[in-house]
Amino acid sequence: MKTPLKKFTVPNYDSNKQGMFGATRKYDIHTGIDLYCEENDRVYSEVDGVVHKIHPFTGAIANSPWWNDTYAVQIVYDNFILLYGEITPKSTLKVGQQIKKGQWIGNVKTVLKKDKGLPMTMLHCELYNKKYDGEGVIWNLGEQKPEYLIDPTMLGYYISMNEYYKQDIKYKNEYRRTLKGLINVSGLFNSLSEYNDSWEILGIVDIVLTDEKRSGYNSYQHARIVDDTDRLLYMKNTCGEIRKIDHYYVWQRCDGEDSYSGYCLYPLKNGKYLKTSYSC
Repeated sequence: MKTPLKKFTVPNYDSNKQGMFGATRKYDIHTGIDLYCEENDRVYSEVDGVVHKIHPFTGAIANSPWWNDTYAVQIVYDNFILLYGEITPKSTLKVGQQIKKGQWIGNVKTVLKKDKGLPMTMLHCELYNKKYDGEGVIWNLGEQKPEYLIDPTMLGYYISMNEYYKQDIKYKNEYRRTLKGLINVSGLFNSLSEYNDSWEILGIVDIVLTDEKRSGYNSYQHARIVDDTDRLLYMKNTCGEIRKIDHYYVWQRCDGEDSYSGYCLYPLKNGKYLKTSYSC
């Protein structure tokens, strides 16, 4: 399994593995994921964020003297808190400090005092909802997962999706300026967001009306996009939910029970159409 943190290895995803999130251990359930490495390996932040807390994590300083003394660094970013545990923080690191992705924040420290036939040195990562304000949680045997705790195995997914949403918002905001005066942009964007799981802007196109008909829809006007290599046939529909937009053209497919995706064409005041994709 790949990890965005170089030099570290992650055990295969199996809740019975000691280093995996949710692994059942002798006294509790594992709240994070262990990335096995070497003593003093550098730890680099995987996100842009702010140092939220620096605190004891294991050993006598954290009321667990059966382990070596280590610390944890919490970095808050977007709606999440990422905890890097079982490390020695960089001496210059301060709470409230702005952190860039790839910035050195500390070094891994051996946590186990005795060789039990398991890796003794690891970076321990935990992921929390931003509302969490503690210094690590205990997940007791037989209990449900703590409320704010998130499986950090999905860290790469969350980071990727956050970056996608940021870029998507930036792209759509650029189109807001392009479309100003050509269509009710706010009404359209709000409607697309309300009625769809996801949607994207694909560009501005020209259309041509056609006498071709989709089977079973002979009374509807149809159109094609000029120079469309996919040769899709779009059907005209009335639009009552968006102010100042009286119609649109749609091509839709069924992806499964109650699951649909396709393309819509919305009229602009310059005679062209805005093409969007959607999934709902």
